[in-house]
Amino acid sequence: MISVIMPTYNREKTIKRAIDSVLNQTYQDIELIIVDDYSTDDTEKVISRINDKRLRYIKLEKNSGACHARNVGLDNAKGEYIAFQDSDDEWIKDKLDKQLKMLTENKVDIIFCSAKHIGKNEIMIPKEKLNEQQIKNKIFKSNFISTQTILATKACFEQVRFDEKMPRFQDWDLIIRMLENFSIIHIDEPLVNVYIQSDSISKCKDKAIKALELMLNKYQTELKNFTELQKAYLYEQIAMFKITSGKKGRKELEEAFKREKNNKIKVKYYLSKFHLEKILKIYYERYER
Repeated sequence: MISVIMPTYNREKTIKRAIDSVLNQTYQDIELIIVDDYSTDDTEKVISRINDKRLRYIKLEKNSGACHARNVGLDNAKGEYIAFQDSDDEWIKDKLDKQLKMLTENKVDIIFCSAKHIGKNEIMIPKEKLNEQQIKNKIFKSNFISTQTILATKACFEQVRFDEKMPRFQDWDLIIRMLENFSIIHIDEPLVNVYIQSDSISKCKDKAIKALELMLNKYQTELKNFTELQKAYLYEQIAMFKITSGKKGRKELEEAFKREKNNKIKVKYYLSKFHLEKILKIYYERYER
């Protein structure tokens, strides 16, 4: 059985689509655990109208954040495998079928699929097929594995949980820590539609900066293979979010340049050193969002 965990908070307008996309999967041996993070709208009413014995509903007594809700879902999961869905997104009908088949055939711990991100424009993330080594090489550079795209053995989550202190990038942080001990494979099909909401947490740059700083500090002690190059990537990410939000990122670019002296970081560092953040801001917004 696959346990599908769906955290939700005030998603009365979108949750039915998300639920239907799980319950209507071609792979039917599932349980759907919806953890309501103390919604104040009609989310509970929408859920109550759905009559399916595979659906389990848990309402929290106070609003505690999506990471806590996902961990509550993990505590209640009965399946051999774990998947996640967000209450404003949509799975393609054969997502679980394709992922479970590929996971078991390749004898790996985690599989993720590509996702179609739908907002002003449509983009597929990641854009190309990645092997395991490419995933591990790229994972500190960018966040390209979201929770909705993951299927993993329950054993993975007995060792690694969501960090409830993280204000953003919880999925990125989770995968980075999982890849220390577990194998992963990518299916390069967009089996998830991710709808960009106007109130999405992903739009908050201050939370992004705080989350990246937490990750940088945490990995120094937690990850045995945390390299200087990987630190450079995270320092540059902090700089990008600072500069695109109108702040200075010179200190972070200097730290990145100390660890990775490539021409790209060198140019960015000297632009910041000579107070040319406006040029950097345009570059980041155009090419590295």
